[in-house]
Formats: sequence, structure tokens, C-alpha cells
Amino acid sequence: MGLAFGFLILAGIASLVYFLSKRIGIVVETMHSHSLAFKRSVIENVSVDLPEALRAISVINARVLAAQTVQTVPVRSDTQASPLVTASKPSEPSARGGCPQCLAVNPIGTRFCENCGSPLPA
Repeated sequence: MGLAFGFLILAGIASLVYFLSKRIGIVVETMHSHSLAFKRSVIENVSVDLPEALRAISVINARVLAAQTVQTVPVRSDTQASPLVTASKPSEPSARGGCPQCLAVNPIGTRFCENCGSPLPA
């Protein structure tokens, strides 16, 4: 009976180690803890270009920080809010990869708006 219980404990520990080794976690360091967990089998056998992956991570981090900065800017009155709104809208959306629908500025060569998802003019 004791030997069977020992093997059961050992099997539980082994299965826990196996489960934890098959998961990859991504944690975004902010004031609040956000994380994503992927099964290893989803991204297994995919070659990774490390410089490109690091560049993508830096772009994602910059966008997260920019979104947090925009959300934390206090607006005191309507007179102060209107220059911010007019300054963020480009005069000609298609000139700088802007979206004709929401007027968000997108990177050059992007086919769809990153803000609203509508197709961008070529």
C-alpha cells in the first residue's frame, strides 16, 4: 500500500513537471500583472528569427506604453481637450498611411487599419 502511494505521488510530480515544461508564458510588466500562456505544441517546430522577434516585442511594448500614456492623461476642461483632438487628426489621412474611416495613422505598407480594421487605400 505504501509503495503504491509513493508511486502515485511520484507520478503526480512527474506529470506536473511535464505540464509546466509544455507551457510558455509571456508577462507584460506594468502596474497590473497581465500574462499570456501558450501551449508549446502551438509554436513548436516554428523557426524564429531572433532579431525580428525582439523588434516585434519592442514594437508591442511601445504601443502598450503609448496606450497607457494616452489613457492616463488627465483632461481638465473642453478647451484643453480640443487642441489634443485636432492635433492627433492628420489633415490628409491617405498621405501618411492614415485610415479614411477613423483617421488613425498606420505604418506605411499596411493594408488594414490597426485601429478599426477597415481596408486602407493603396
